[in-house]
Amino acid sequence: MQPLERIAPRRVRARTGLAAALSWLAVACAALLPRIFGLGAYITSDEANFWIRRSDAFLRALQRGDFAATALSTHPGVTTTWLGSVGILLSRALGSAGLLDGSFAGPAGATPAASGAG
Repeated sequence: MQPLERIAPRRVRARTGLAAALSWLAVACAALLPRIFGLGAYITSDEANFWIRRSDAFLRALQRGDFAATALSTHPGVTTTWLGSVGILLSRALGSAGLLDGSFAGPAGATPAASGAG
């Protein structure tokens, strides 16, 4: 039989690890839920004025195979344009499947044909 001192620390560590994981999950859910229900309800000025247009132009350049045209700005924004492009594609796919009210039509005022959607 093992002494209590050697058994108890393992149990305490296991409970502490589980409690930490559950705490992290609770905080993540508390932060995520309001954002899920508010998707599309808020847009920042730099998204509307720059990043949506840049992501759409980046995606169109990728689709054409014109990789030189993917350099859209003099400052870093590669991650933003990649993620924006994925968001545009996801929005279009969900719109086509009827799971979204309307698919992404490109930059403000653009028609689906002009942006390559539809």
